[in-house]
Amino acid sequence: MSQSFMEAVLKGPKDLDMAQKIVRVAVYVSLAVTLLTAILAVIGLFQTSSDPTMQYLLDPWALLDVALMLLFTFFLYKRKLWAPIALVCHQVLSFVIVYIDLSQLPGALGIFKLLLFIAAIRAVYLIKTESQHAA
Repeated sequence: MSQSFMEAVLKGPKDLDMAQKIVRVAVYVSLAVTLLTAILAVIGLFQTSSDPTMQYLLDPWALLDVALMLLFTFFLYKRKLWAPIALVCHQVLSFVIVYIDLSQLPGALGIFKLLLFIAAIRAVYLIKTESQHAA
């Protein structure tokens, strides 16, 4: 019986194809979120908002966050094990900072990203061990 994508994310991938798919989806999700963050940070260079949450999203310093995310995502694409670990640490740190600054708990998208990046750790590890066994 074939493993579903969500089952693989929650329990870890069981085969190489699912591991590759998890890494691919994690890269796409990370790129999409990074692009959105970059757009908001660039808008923040020219706009301000009276809403504290929106002003937080428009922070131009988030461009440093964008650079880090692009670096981690590139190395996740290259299947380096440290990259998804760094993405998980970055996500958890982001949760803590947002909670300290805005007193808001992470939303569904944040939780999904965290689970996906944890699954990417498992997937990259499986890919690496499979490639070592093949050699």
